[in-house]
Amino acid sequence: MGEFGAIYNASEYRLKEWLKNGDITPLGLEGKPDGVAIDDLMIDIADPKHKKLLEEYNKLVPVPSKKYYKKENTSGRSFGPIMVPVGYLAKLGFGDAKELARMVQNEKLPGKLKRETVDGKTRITGAYVDIDPYIESEEKLKRSREANHNIIELNQFAKNFNIKVADLKRAILDGEAKIISEYIFYDDSRKVFINLKDEKNQKFIDKILLGQAIEREVLLAQRAARAEEVRNLRPIYDNAQSLRMKIVHHLCPLTREVASQEARKDGYVSSILKKSDKEGEESLSNQEVVSLGKYRREYWLKAGTVEFEKAHASASIILEQFKKDGIDAVCDPEIRAIIEKHYSDA
Repeated sequence: MGEFGAIYNASEYRLKEWLKNGDITPLGLEGKPDGVAIDDLMIDIADPKHKKLLEEYNKLVPVPSKKYYKKENTSGRSFGPIMVPVGYLAKLGFGDAKELARMVQNEKLPGKLKRETVDGKTRITGAYVDIDPYIESEEKLKRSREANHNIIELNQFAKNFNIKVADLKRAILDGEAKIISEYIFYDDSRKVFINLKDEKNQKFIDKILLGQAIEREVLLAQRAARAEEVRNLRPIYDNAQSLRMKIVHHLCPLTREVASQEARKDGYVSSILKKSDKEGEESLSNQEVVSLGKYRREYWLKAGTVEFEKAHASASIILEQFKKDGIDAVCDPEIRAIIEKHYSDA
């Protein structure tokens, strides 16, 4: 089972918990008998029960790369090159693939380039980084990832977007968000990273922020606030995708109205929203968490996600047109006004 744990990045503690709870059943045994070391037990990974357990577990916990994993090395000796394509390193969050290739070309990272000559002209068709050297490669790549603001650890993601870690994990298990599913360095085995630029994660962030914007809007409406105040809620919109979020918010009038109606039905919900807004969701009691969760499920259930899905897609198209052809490419005058105000406030 030691190899099993290594492949699926499951600690000995986790394996013992699974054995104790009956989540995994060793071959020929009902449980771990006294006197038998856990490493001597064998697991059938084709067992449907085990497959389901591991699929769920590895939605939340990354696994070592089958091809490029660099095992822990305490000897200080080199065991030979481990050539990793720059495209794969980019997927893991270590930087832009083209920039990594340039670093290899300029000998700022160890590695090699693949070249192809056609009609007398030579061009680079591939680039690989040798991750075996610790200081010259591994440390540089880790620093590059630290500088990549689109890569964030799971707990920090929850903190930044003011949601509970448990809710974030539930969203990942439900397929609304995803982690970076593999790692190549031993030190990363207990870290869980999320790529903010992943399309699925961007949509999830939009949904979080839309919900928070709606709930702030409900609070402001109860205080008879002006609509302009809603558009200026900087704590909601201070993030990399702020402009798209403003457009999504504008394109979801039904969802906003349903959420407002649901809040008006229950004064307790309003008090929870106020507390959450002021002190953060981690300050809520278990009862308040349950009530807030029920409220959110209700308004999303009644409003549906069709409006949000369309708004998210439309906002992406509008911003792509704007990026390509400027403000004149945006036909909707209200959305033009949102874009113009966004940049005038920047």
